[in-house]
Amino acid sequence: HLEARYNYEDINTASVFAGKTWKKGGDLLLTLTPMAGVAFGNSNGFLPGLECSASYSKINFYSENEYMLDFKGKENYFFYSWTQLSANTFKNMQAGVLAQTLRWHKTKFDIDRGIYAEYVLGKFTFDVYYFDLFTNYDFAVASLTFEF
Repeated sequence: HLEARYNYEDINTASVFAGKTWKKGGDLLLTLTPMAGVAFGNSNGFLPGLECSASYSKINFYSENEYMLDFKGKENYFFYSWTQLSANTFKNMQAGVLAQTLRWHKTKFDIDRGIYAEYVLGKFTFDVYYFDLFTNYDFAVASLTFEF
């Protein structure tokens, strides 16, 4: 497993990850990917992480977790988690609920809850996320992924 990101851990920060994926199939498909990475740019540090998923029939669960061990010191350490539960609604499309959690060193968890929809077209995946519905702090995120 190889992964690269930009502006994910911090603004003007790139990160790269490597790991190994294990799958166990059948009616219930389980996937586990422990990985390690580094961040460099505005923030610099070591990033142990874990991605996992489970799928059964039309129901999907996915979670991505990482811990940032910033080279500047513990006051910049943080834990981040992105978790979603969805159902395949139509061919190549799924929709569901999600939460992202952030916890800085010695702080309480900050949780954003939301809804999302995803559409897959060949090797491209289009996602739209809407967080903190019905609050003054709502926000949206869109992403485009290419898998090779």
